[in-house]
Amino acid sequence: MNNGTLSNQTDIFKQIYDIQQKGLTYAHEMNPKYLLCIAGPMCAGKSRVAKFLEEELKAIRFSNDEARYIYTEQLKYKEPLDIMQYVAFAMKNLLTLSNHLIILDASIDRVYNSVLQFAEKIQFPVFTVSVDTDVKILLERLKKRNETDEEGFDKLVTEEAFYVTVEEHKAFLAQYKPDITITDTNENDLKQVVDLLKQKLSMSV
Repeated sequence: MNNGTLSNQTDIFKQIYDIQQKGLTYAHEMNPKYLLCIAGPMCAGKSRVAKFLEEELKAIRFSNDEARYIYTEQLKYKEPLDIMQYVAFAMKNLLTLSNHLIILDASIDRVYNSVLQFAEKIQFPVFTVSVDTDVKILLERLKKRNETDEEGFDKLVTEEAFYVTVEEHKAFLAQYKPDITITDTNENDLKQVVDLLKQKLSMSV
């Protein structure tokens, strides 16, 4: 167990990554270069989209929430995790794997420009899914999640914090055009995403 201090950031990042890497089901698959991003406000179902694509495409799914959970709940560190620095560290390691189809299971609306710059640097095409679910439905999901705490490590989220993510997504849509937009995360909508992605991947081989 750790004493909760950040003595060496690189060592701590390696601890997180070593645990996270063990959960990469498709690390040894052979897929072409593509960075898959999912935009949308809180409770839109971004992780559901990411997990569906992971299974359908045998992709690598990298989750910020999982990294935070490992850091706080498994490694027992108390100081805040610099998630952006950790993502940069993890991505360098992910690029050494044979599977180059990587899903960012994370909120990307406010950092999308940085994602594009990084993808250009490593010469990865970017495919972006926008999940535009009605805000009333998202609020119902938020209330349900706050009541059940089903994520385990996601604490109670205020409506104020929720609406910040709604505004961030609006700003994203005003500046960028996603490759595909879905209004729900049901199987039919997700299959549309998979079909389009398979076309893109076949052209990049």
